Amino acid sequence: MLVARADFWWGEGVVGEADGRAKYLLRAAALGGATDEALAMTLHLEREREGHIRHLGAELERWDARDVLGRSRPAALGRRLERARTVAASRGALIHTRLTPAPRRLHSPQPPSWRP
Repeated sequence: MLVARADFWWGEGVVGEADGRAKYLLRAAALGGATDEALAMTLHLEREREGHIRHLGAELERWDARDVLGRSRPAALGRRLERARTVAASRGALIHTRLTPAPRRLHSPQPPSWRP
């Protein structure tokens, strides 16, 4: 049974998620637009998805562009991922994974044309 599709997976039981506002706005748009109700449902579904992942014994770590591009933040992200690996290993998470096709894009792969 497919529980979730993740951005990153480390075999020790760590799921990595690259986050940002655009990710949630695009999902809300698919649910009817950037209304309060669609955004609330998007966040609710994401929390539910994260709960299913954690229920299997995996640790989930999230990051955004600031964590990757900041001067000292990549090192901090590395420490968070290492801590997550240690926690997952202590639980003995047994999760079977398989590669699945990427989801259909919700938006155009072409960037918008910018006009001055």
